[in-house]
Amino acid sequence: MAYAPPMCVRPMVLVMVCGGAGCLGSASLKDDAGVAAGGGEAGGAAGGAVAGGSASGGSAGGGDVDAGLIPTVATLFGARTATTATPTQLRVLLNAPADRTYVITWAASDSGALSSQTSSIDVGQTRATVEATWVAAGMGRTVDFTIAPALTKAGAPLTIDVSDLVVPAYLRNAPLREWRQVANTVAPNEVRDYGGLAWRGDSTGLEAWSGANGGHGGNLTNNRVMSIRLDVETPAWVQRTAASNATGWDTRGTLPYFADGTPAPRHTYWYNWWVPQRQRYMLLGGRFFGSGAYDHPVTDGFDPVTNQWDPAMTYPNHTDRVTFLMNGELMSLGNDSRGRLDPMTMRWSGGPVTGTGTIARAGHAYDSRRNRIFHLSSGDNWSVGGAVNSTVVDAATWTKQVVTFNPSTAWSDFQASAMGFLGTTLVYDADADCFYFYNGGAEGAQKVFRVTPNTTTTWDMDLLPVTGVVPVTSIGTGGGGVHTKFFYASRLRTIFLVVGGQSVYFVRLG
Repeated sequence: MAYAPPMCVRPMVLVMVCGGAGCLGSASLKDDAGVAAGGGEAGGAAGGAVAGGSASGGSAGGGDVDAGLIPTVATLFGARTATTATPTQLRVLLNAPADRTYVITWAASDSGALSSQTSSIDVGQTRATVEATWVAAGMGRTVDFTIAPALTKAGAPLTIDVSDLVVPAYLRNAPLREWRQVANTVAPNEVRDYGGLAWRGDSTGLEAWSGANGGHGGNLTNNRVMSIRLDVETPAWVQRTAASNATGWDTRGTLPYFADGTPAPRHTYWYNWWVPQRQRYMLLGGRFFGSGAYDHPVTDGFDPVTNQWDPAMTYPNHTDRVTFLMNGELMSLGNDSRGRLDPMTMRWSGGPVTGTGTIARAGHAYDSRRNRIFHLSSGDNWSVGGAVNSTVVDAATWTKQVVTFNPSTAWSDFQASAMGFLGTTLVYDADADCFYFYNGGAEGAQKVFRVTPNTTTTWDMDLLPVTGVVPVTSIGTGGGGVHTKFFYASRLRTIFLVVGGQSVYFVRLG
């Protein structure tokens, strides 16, 4: 049966919110400017111009919790899988800011070691966290909690399956801090087109996903889905579903779906994610559908069991774009706002961000040790050029501060290169307590800038000492951006880098 556009989706029009009752509003966001002079995407401000959003990708407004109310429910969140001898973080979240101090007492089954026996949620705060570690593999490990004063409990006990870590030979035999490539793993070309990857890291292994990447001046008709397991002895890309028949689809991008109802290619940027709560590869943003640079607020999911896309319009239209994870939660961050996407309802909530510092649309990473988000980029991180943005946000108070750096050769190098940064990425390594920044442009494709945080706002920056092959430079300036193609896999203590048309790069750190 051919896909029929819903009442609210019309050519050349971006519908902001659609639901069973029809459209709540619409606005045209067609951008004919194409590629900005000097490289990068034009129309930077339009990237965040969806309902309630900010130009830098802020949230839809509202609150993470029920502001003005007292808490009534405490919910336990955390991953359902873990690896032996590797801490897994869990958290209790209140449904409103604490009106008094609440004490959480933790419990873990099967001799699970806890980072603390008790935690407190102070007045005005909403969460407490703990890390649990098991030395032996096993199914059905549990973490539970009690809270005083008592509230209704949800999500507890949380069941966790713990497995042993298996390291493939290509990693076991690789020297530390040397760029190498995984043999015979040439990545799909379409990820070059301002595309990102979704990374699945759980008890099933480490897997990268690409689907419906393309759009604008690149791939316009190939919406295939590809994935690769990188924790196995012989990694190889697998086609999960072939490209749909694009006959009859307007390649300008006036419609978000092909005739069969499958998603059309688009620039995915930082916006495609693996969502464990739904066990789906999901497109949670994206823009520049087709050569006409159209933007559509659709949300789509791919089922890895059936290897099929969910039917068109299964999920509510997005009013923001996911740009980073915080304790497993799908988050956005803008200059003056933040958002959280509920993975079950697929609805956004959010609130303000205050303080000093500039935050571009993406380039954020969550520091799980300090409960802070760090942002590092230049300009709007959308088109080349612009000043360095270096800002840290306290995730408890949602206040931001400018971060400066002690003088170093790396910091001087960073500032000199910043005008050429585009579509950059930032990841946090909790094992080494540092951030890795990567641009991948011609100014230094082998360079990984390492940022070491502390309790002040003056940090240190150096270059990760690496040798080996030099990754191709087409991923950076003028070549589509890094976005989420650079990833740190904590379980394997390895950085992975995926470049379209090249075998997968990696650097083993431990």
